[in-house]
Amino acid sequence: MSLFTDKTKDQAIKIILNHYSIACNDRIETLIEDSCRGMNCNCDIKQESCKECDFWADGVKNYQICLQDIKDFKNKYIKESK
Repeated sequence: MSLFTDKTKDQAIKIILNHYSIACNDRIETLIEDSCRGMNCNCDIKQESCKECDFWADGVKNYQICLQDIKDFKNKYIKESK
């Protein structure tokens, strides 16, 4: 059964954006966990990076940009029903 059965276009978009947000957050957490394995830096890769953790920090930044895009889209186009 489809998640979109009996959903409006706006409701379907909201479902997709929510799923994508969850995936982005999960990927950020995975990158953080992976960056801690075998590295000797103490960077918080959500905020900063060094040469040793640049690869993971760049990935985190990309997913953070995606999350910001989702938030901006929701604020501009998705009206909350009250």
